Amino acid sequence: MNISVISPVHGQTGNTTVALMLAHALALTQRKNICLTHLNFNDPSLASALGEESTGDASTSLTHIVKMLKNDSLNFEELPNYAIKVFPGLDLYTSNQVTIEQQELLSFYESLLTNMTAYNHVVVDIDSGIYSSLSKSILGVSDVVIIPVTHNTYIFDKAKGLKEEILNSISRARRRREIKIYYLLNHYNPKISSYRQVARQLGVKPSHLLTLHSNFGFVQVCNSGKTSDAFAASLRGKTQFADIRSDLKLACKIILRKEFIWELKKGGETV
Repeated sequence: MNISVISPVHGQTGNTTVALMLAHALALTQRKNICLTHLNFNDPSLASALGEESTGDASTSLTHIVKMLKNDSLNFEELPNYAIKVFPGLDLYTSNQVTIEQQELLSFYESLLTNMTAYNHVVVDIDSGIYSSLSKSILGVSDVVIIPVTHNTYIFDKAKGLKEEILNSISRARRRREIKIYYLLNHYNPKISSYRQVARQLGVKPSHLLTLHSNFGFVQVCNSGKTSDAFAASLRGKTQFADIRSDLKLACKIILRKEFIWELKKGGETV
């Protein structure tokens, strides 16, 4: 399954955080191989949130991988061998360089999303905006699109417009396959407005609105570069992260539907 995360207002709704949360939750609970990647290599937020976990030698840079694929010195089946291993079950593809040609990137991502059998689910942080050709191509082969929003009427309006743009940009054949588009209320605070009120404003059923509660302690841990530790703590039921755990479990259940399970893994083993 290809899961894309795209913000209606770039840099305002926690797009990268949402992509990180979903990828971690899937990798830690679903007994599946998960791939996490993004499109804007000018923005280091994805790698920095993972801290030391995202460091690797030059061979794990997407720049190097794309070059090997172009020169036919790497088979696509071997690609996972060159990924950054965040932990068993979660691979990361990123780059500290921005010199990759757009067409080369497009070829890489299309292959990753349409031909890759090594990963059960691919999560893409579309941090390059809706109007880039690369973003549109990724959205065109996505099975699920997550649009993060916050408690803001302006952002709600932009989110509804983005949903229409996505639907209008994909082929009728894709629409017949019922691409799933969900809003996710990030930094959810029921004291501001209930999720039912937000769902009404967005024009969706409450059961189709995903949420991630506001949790300052969780954000602090993530900002310190220990994202995986924070997720492991939340999923193991650490009291102060209980809301985050419930949110992620429900999000995975809605997104995966019949494929959904919830068994926490530690060190690659289910516990």
